[in-house]
Amino acid sequence: MNIPPVVQRRMLVWNEWAQEMIITGNATELFTDDICRHGAKAAIGQLLPVGNLWVEVAQGGLARARTPVHRGVDFENQLGVKYSNPDDLMGVGMADWYIMSHIAERGILNLAASLGPNMIDGMRLTPAVYVRSYSPIVDIIDMNPHLGIQGILSEGSWIYSSELAKVFPDQHVSELNAVAGTVVELGPAEEIGLSIQAVFATLNPEREAAFGSGEYRASVAGRFIDRQGMVGILKKFGIEKSALV
Repeated sequence: MNIPPVVQRRMLVWNEWAQEMIITGNATELFTDDICRHGAKAAIGQLLPVGNLWVEVAQGGLARARTPVHRGVDFENQLGVKYSNPDDLMGVGMADWYIMSHIAERGILNLAASLGPNMIDGMRLTPAVYVRSYSPIVDIIDMNPHLGIQGILSEGSWIYSSELAKVFPDQHVSELNAVAGTVVELGPAEEIGLSIQAVFATLNPEREAAFGSGEYRASVAGRFIDRQGMVGILKKFGIEKSALV
C-alpha cells in the first residue's frame, strides 16, 4: 500500500519512539499501557496517524458493522453503502476496501505532540482540526487505485451522534456530526452493548455530570463518507488536497 509522505514521517517518529522504549527496557509498558499500545500500532503500521484521526485500511471492514444492533437500524442501506468489487463473488462486501477511522484520545494526542512537530493537527478537536485528516486520507485513496477504497467507515462512536448538539450545543465536538458524512444513529451506548463509548464520552466533566443525571445518554452513531464528500468538506474549509506537509 502506498502511504502519503506526511503519514510516513509521523509513522517513522512513532517507530523510533517504540524502538527507544524497547532499548530502554520499557517493552512491557509499550505493549500493555493503553496509550503506548496505540503508539506501537502506529509504529508497525497497524494504524496510520493521519492527524487527529488514526485509520486502518481494511478489506472487508463492512463486516464490523453487521452486528444485531447495526442490522436493527438497517445500517448499510441507510448509509447507502454498495458492494462494488467485481471480485466479491459472494456478493457480501467482503472484498471491498474501507478506511476505518478512530478518534485519537487526549492522552495519545499529548504523547504524539511530545514526540515532535506536526504529529497532530491540534489539541482541541474542532471541525477545522478534524477535517485536516481528510487531506491525507484522500491521498491514500488516490495513491492506491488498485484497492478501490470506498471511503471512511465508522461502525460506531459517541462523537458522531446528534445527541451531542442537543445536550451540549456549545461544545466543539458537537459540530463534528456536520462534517462526518452520512450518519446513522445506533442508540445509547450502554443499551446497545458499547459501554466503552460511554467511558470515552464522559471523560469530559460536563458530559460526565450530565450522564450521571440522565440528561445525556452517550448515544452512539456510525458514519460513512466517500472521497467526493471529503473533498467537498476540505474545500469548504479552504484546505486543498495534498496541502499538508
